[in-house]
Amino acid sequence: MSSITTPPSSADVIPFEPKPQSERFVMLRYSLLDSSAWQSLPSVAVDLYVKIARKYNGRNNGRIRYSVRDGAEALRASKGTASRELKRLQDGGFIRRVSRGSFNRKTGETTASEWELTEYRVAPVKLDADRVAPQVQSSCTTGTSIDVDIKIDKKESRGLSKEEAEKEERRKRWLAEGKSEFTGIPKWKRGGR
Repeated sequence: MSSITTPPSSADVIPFEPKPQSERFVMLRYSLLDSSAWQSLPSVAVDLYVKIARKYNGRNNGRIRYSVRDGAEALRASKGTASRELKRLQDGGFIRRVSRGSFNRKTGETTASEWELTEYRVAPVKLDADRVAPQVQSSCTTGTSIDVDIKIDKKESRGLSKEEAEKEERRKRWLAEGKSEFTGIPKWKRGGR
């Protein structure tokens, strides 16, 4: 049997140089990737989650600034698509909005919404007056993870506080009644908008 050899290449060989230890990365745990909720997400929502997770630096969870406009630019899609996918990630429990962004028409100032990646939640979640969910920490710092099975209210599982859940219910009720979702004033009284 004869062996076939290729002639040596004239290309320069560039040695591998490892990056410094401070290089950042996005960690997606197998438990997240294998979950049915994650697998049911469309690729656009997965892409958006990774874009938001890139802004997490290990210390800013709950203060990750990300607007619908940021999402639209990152996805190269419309603001409607970005908004819909943010909502899908919220409903799936992957992210939680901590503070709503705003726009001041008079000054033109904008503030982006602040988000929390629920996978890296470090503060206890208050369920009701006498129950508190256990503290969940990133495995980056503890090296272990604990699976906890807790039945909680659907709205609170999406990361909404009791007050936010009540506001959301009121907003939905007003919309169903044909009123403004922000003021509760019937649309026919607002001047025909």
